Amino acid sequence: MSGKIFPEQHYFDTVCGHDAVKQYLLRALETDRLPHALLFHGPGGLGKLSLGYALVKRINCLQDSPKGCNCNMCRKIAEGKFADVLLVEPRGATGAITLNGWRPGKDDPDGLQYYRFIETRPLEGSRKVLILRHAERMNVALANYILKLMEEPPPYLTLILISNRKSELLPTIRSRCAPIKFNPLSVEEMRGFAELRGLNPGATDVETALRQSEGRPGQFDEKMAASAMADQEDLAAAMLSFKKYGFVSLFRVASDVLDLGESGGSDAGSQFEMSLHKMSAWFRDALVVKMGADRSGELLTFPSLSSQLREFGEGMSSEAMVSASEAIAGYRNFARRQTDKNYAIECLLMEIGRIIRG
Repeated sequence: MSGKIFPEQHYFDTVCGHDAVKQYLLRALETDRLPHALLFHGPGGLGKLSLGYALVKRINCLQDSPKGCNCNMCRKIAEGKFADVLLVEPRGATGAITLNGWRPGKDDPDGLQYYRFIETRPLEGSRKVLILRHAERMNVALANYILKLMEEPPPYLTLILISNRKSELLPTIRSRCAPIKFNPLSVEEMRGFAELRGLNPGATDVETALRQSEGRPGQFDEKMAASAMADQEDLAAAMLSFKKYGFVSLFRVASDVLDLGESGGSDAGSQFEMSLHKMSAWFRDALVVKMGADRSGELLTFPSLSSQLREFGEGMSSEAMVSASEAIAGYRNFARRQTDKNYAIECLLMEIGRIIRG
């Protein structure tokens, strides 16, 4: 499974690391000794919410499997359509979780009716699971409510409290939960996580993000997203510069475009292929924008660059964009045979330059 996986899409086998935690939870389920209240705690970005959803699937899975499953229950949980799981997070400007919605009547703004979830038996699965994310942000009133719920829980309800700062929870709350500590992943586990994302751990930007993420997959994703955005801006600048200055900017643009392929791998061939891939995506997006086929950005590879794509397409025919894309595709077919990658990019840009200038 490659690309970003959202928390609700995870299974036990897709969450990297945390083997001891997984073994404890699976063993507790097998022996029917899963505590009714769990406290997942540790630094942010370790996959606590992801493993929480994996546990929800394991509890309700029709095939009783900890691995990827497409049964009706697991599919609904992954799609966010499962009635027997409720995720509660901080809301509003204060960033707190309050008592609003937990009791009928006035404390029910915006249609929140959490109390109905608590008071009714499971509608689809075998158990209901309430997940409180950033549980340390509960105000005192809600903390006391949750404390009472832990003391007298409905037999069908499992609570999962997720906290980045366990010490900020009330001691009485902590004492009534089974604490499960999440630790940063090892270097090898983080490299495996990068591979799960379809990335090459040896690529320069990937290796940098791995080093800076401190064993936290969530932080790694954020750094890679920031790096990707910077790459997109650099690609836009290079393409616009080439359109404006032509041959004068050829060597600089060729070098910049090749540098953008570093995320494709540590060897020159992989970097060259990634550079061509990004150029191909740029011309495709430019054509989509020029034709007005996507005004929302949903069809674009680079949705944040719509204004630059529109500027690039001004004065250029759709036929020229298609021809440029075909030229790039031709180079991609023979990418591995190219010995001088810089020279190949320069030749490609000269061909594209002739095309876009008619």
